[in-house]
Amino acid sequence: MEGYAKLASIMGAHPEAELTALEQTLRACTEKNIQSSDADRTASARDWYTLSRLGSGSNGTGDTDAGEEWRTVLEIREKVKEYSPWSSID
Repeated sequence: MEGYAKLASIMGAHPEAELTALEQTLRACTEKNIQSSDADRTASARDWYTLSRLGSGSNGTGDTDAGEEWRTVLEIREKVKEYSPWSSID
């Protein structure tokens, strides 16, 4: 067993379900931003820098939709770290 199958077996069903739910949230946020009339929000669906700038509020707009997408990305990042068998390796 290698790759995703090995990782999934290590993580178990609960983490996989949690990550799947976060992925669905991220897809919904991304779709909303793609359909936006705001050029930055549309770009944020394809550009990491724009997403991080809009999501963190560093552009001064307080864009809540981009913020939700950015928070979801950060939450996925934390969950992957939490469930990774290699996260405790120094």
